[in-house]
Amino acid sequence: MIVEAADKLRDKIFSFAWLIIPISIILIDLIVRWNGKLPPLFWSQPESLLLSIALSTIFWWAISRLIANTRKPWLWSTLIAFPTALTLCAAWRYHGVASSDVSVGIILYAWGEPANASGLAFQGFSATFTLATLALTVLWSASLALSQTSPLSLLSRRICLAMPFVWLLAALALPPGIPALGTPYVSDVHVSQVLGEATRRITQGDVDTVLNLANRLPIPAAAPKERPNIIVIIGESVRYDRIGALGYERDTTPLMTQFFADNPDAIFRFDRAYTPSPYSPIAMASALTGLLPSRQKQEMHEAPILWQYAKAYDAHGFLITPQDWNIAGLSDFFLINGPPDTTITARELNAPAINDTGVHDLLAAEQLRTLLRDDLSKDELFLGVIKLNATHFPFLTAENLPWNIDNIRDRYDGAIRLTDEVFGILIETLQETNRLDNTIIIYTADHSEFFYNLGNIDLKEDNKIADLWRDGLRAQSCHPAVARVPMWLYVPKPWQSRLDIDATALRDSQYHAVSNIDIVPTVLDALSLEEFAQQADFPSLDGRSLLRPIPPDRAASCFTSARWVRWMPIGIALFGPDYAVYSREDFPEMLTFDLSDPQVFNESIAGIPPTHQSLNWAQKAVTENPDARYFFEALGQYQHSLWPIPQGQ
Repeated sequence: MIVEAADKLRDKIFSFAWLIIPISIILIDLIVRWNGKLPPLFWSQPESLLLSIALSTIFWWAISRLIANTRKPWLWSTLIAFPTALTLCAAWRYHGVASSDVSVGIILYAWGEPANASGLAFQGFSATFTLATLALTVLWSASLALSQTSPLSLLSRRICLAMPFVWLLAALALPPGIPALGTPYVSDVHVSQVLGEATRRITQGDVDTVLNLANRLPIPAAAPKERPNIIVIIGESVRYDRIGALGYERDTTPLMTQFFADNPDAIFRFDRAYTPSPYSPIAMASALTGLLPSRQKQEMHEAPILWQYAKAYDAHGFLITPQDWNIAGLSDFFLINGPPDTTITARELNAPAINDTGVHDLLAAEQLRTLLRDDLSKDELFLGVIKLNATHFPFLTAENLPWNIDNIRDRYDGAIRLTDEVFGILIETLQETNRLDNTIIIYTADHSEFFYNLGNIDLKEDNKIADLWRDGLRAQSCHPAVARVPMWLYVPKPWQSRLDIDATALRDSQYHAVSNIDIVPTVLDALSLEEFAQQADFPSLDGRSLLRPIPPDRAASCFTSARWVRWMPIGIALFGPDYAVYSREDFPEMLTFDLSDPQVFNESIAGIPPTHQSLNWAQKAVTENPDARYFFEALGQYQHSLWPIPQGQ
C-alpha cells in the first residue's frame, strides 16, 4: 500500500517535472535581468509579463507531452534543452555586460557578418558561462525526459503539436517592449520575438548595406607651399561629458588634461559639436568626405576621402585603427579606390578580437609610433586619420584604474582612460620626432554613446520617459545625448600666424554649432587647398573651416539615415544656438530641446512638444538648409500639418 502510494506520488511529481524549465527561466530573469525585482515595466504593462509566462508555460508543457511519447526521450530532450540553454545563457550574459536585452540588430549583425560575429562570441566564453550552459542543459533535459504522461490521443497530439506554433505566433505578435530597460517578457519569449523580427527583416531584404564600392575622383596636384602635418583623431562613441579635459569630474583623460595645460594658447574647443549621423558607417562617410548624409549617393561615392588630399602635395596619407574595416562595407567605401599610403586595421594587426571586432587600441598606437618614428623620413609631411575603438561597446578598459568598475558607466570611463593612453603615445611620439610644433591635431568622435540604465528614474511616476524611449536605440537616435560629440583643435602658435588665424575670434566660436562635416574644410584650409572644394567636378562641401569664426546662428544637422540607403526610420535633428528640434517618421510629433539647459545632453531628458519660438527658428533654419528640408518633408503629411512648410520657399 505504501509502495503503491509512493509510486503514485513519484509519477505525479514526474508528470510536472517540465515545470522546472519555465520556473527556472523566470527565477534567473528575476536575478539577472530584473535585479531581484519585478521588471521595470510590470507596473505599466502587467498583462505583458503574465501573458508571456502563460505562453512559456504552455510551450514547455506541450514539448514535455510530445517528448514523453517518443521512444528516445533523453535524446529529444537534449536536442531541445542544449540550444535553448546556450541561447538563453548568451542572452543573460549579454544583459549582464550591457544592462540591456538582446536586440534585433545583434541578430542582423550575426546574419550579415557571421565570421566577425562568431569571433566576437567566442571571446565571451568562460568557465562560468560553459558550466551554466551545461548545468541548465542537464537540468532541463532531465525535466523533459522524466516527465510522464499517458499515451496521447490523436487529438491531444495535434493540440500539443500546435502549441509551439501558437507560442511563436503569439510571441511575435506581442509588443517588443523596451529592450534598453529590460522587456516585461520572460527571456524565452523575448528571444523568440527578436529572432522572429530578425527573420522577417531578413526575408524581406530589409538588411541594407550602408556603404558600397566607391569611385573616387582623382586629386590634381597643388602648387608648392609650406604646409603642416595633420592628424585627425576620431574616437568611437565618445561622450563629451565623460572627458576629464573637458570638465568631467572623474580624471578619465589625465594626459589630455596635461596637454591642454601645457598648450593653453594652441587649444581651441568647440563645445557644441554634433555628429551628422548616430550610425558609425554613415557618420564616418560624412566626416571623411565633408558631405551630409542627405547628399546623393553618386556625390558621396565620388567625393575624395580626407587622406586623398595628401596626394596633392606629395604627403603621406594614412589610416590607423584597431577596428576591422572589412565589415559594413567600410573597406569598399574607403579603401578600394583611393586608399591611404599606409593602412593598418585589425586585419593587418592580426591579433585576437577583444572588443566588438576590434583588437587592442594600444597595438594600433604602437603601429602609429613606428610609422612616425621609423617609417617616415624626418621631413616627410603626413595627413593621417586615427580611428579608435576602446569606447565601442562592450568597452575595453585601461589597466590599473583608480576607480572600481561597479557598473557600465564605470567601465565606459575606463575605456576613455585607455583612449587617453593612445593620445599620450601620439603626443610623446610627435615630441620625440620634433614634429609637435608642425602638426595640427583635430579631435572628435563619430557619435556619442547612450547609457540605457537610467539610475533612479521611476517609470511608474515619470510618464514623460516614454517620449525619450521613442528615440529608439543609439544607432537610430538623434537625441542630443547621442548627437553631441567632443571636438577640439590643436594649432601650434607658429601655424596660427602662418594661416592668419584670429585666436580670439576662434575662441568666441566655442559655443557655436559645429559638425564633423567641418573636418574636411578645416583640413583644406590648413593645407591651403581650399580651391579643391570649388572645383567643377568635385561635390561642393557642406561644412566650413573651423579655423575661421563660426556664425553664432549656425545650425548643425543630424540624420538617422542616409539619402542613399533606407537603413533606419527617417529622422532629423537640427541644433541651433538656443534650440534643437527633432522628429522621425515614427514619432507622433516633433520634439524640442532647450539647449541653454545643459541637462538636455543627458539621456534621461525627454523632448517636449515644440514651442512657437522653436518652430519659428526651425522654419528659418530649414529654409537655409535645403538638405535638412528634404528629410523634414519626407517625414509625412502629419509633419506638414504640425509645421507647414510652403512649397517653393
